[in-house]
Amino acid sequence: MHYSVQQVAEEWGVDAETVRRTFIDEDGVLILGDQERRDGKRAYLTIRIPESVLKRVYSEKTKRKFHGTRARLTRNSAAGKKDQHSDKTA
Repeated sequence: MHYSVQQVAEEWGVDAETVRRTFIDEDGVLILGDQERRDGKRAYLTIRIPESVLKRVYSEKTKRKFHGTRARLTRNSAAGKKDQHSDKTA
């Protein structure tokens, strides 16, 4: 399965441009369209991110495992678990 930039951006809670910059040079990502136009206008590219690349990059960026289906990315932390560093006294 392949995912669009917008799908990944929504799932990760980041801007679509952040996703584009993250994946544009990754091996395995499909880039459709001309990167440079001859008439000097903006090039429009369609980027599709394979699930395998999505999982790899997510794991590299977070050092956590990819869980779930359909690009559902969850963290391996328990809900409501306190941060060890949050109990510092002033």
